[in-house]
Amino acid sequence: MQVFGGAAALVIGATILAWATAGHAASTGANPKLGIAAALGAGVLWGTQYIPYRKAYISGITPLSFVTAIAFGELVSTIVLSVVFAGSFRSLSH
Repeated sequence: MQVFGGAAALVIGATILAWATAGHAASTGANPKLGIAAALGAGVLWGTQYIPYRKAYISGITPLSFVTAIAFGELVSTIVLSVVFAGSFRSLSH
């Protein structure tokens, strides 16, 4: 029951934050609905990380090695996406 309470608190907090910043995004020409949709999509995708964690726990993989592999994978993915969206590594570094 506490998990659902914590999840509800996170959703309520994220919703309040989204509404509070939507006015600022609209004044800059950004689409606040697109940003909210992207945030919800990221929450769904990153929320599915529980499944591999659970599978690793059941199969007996040490948690430290599994979390290390996930962390390096996320780091590499973030760097690759950042370079792709920035256009090059040089423009990303500036």
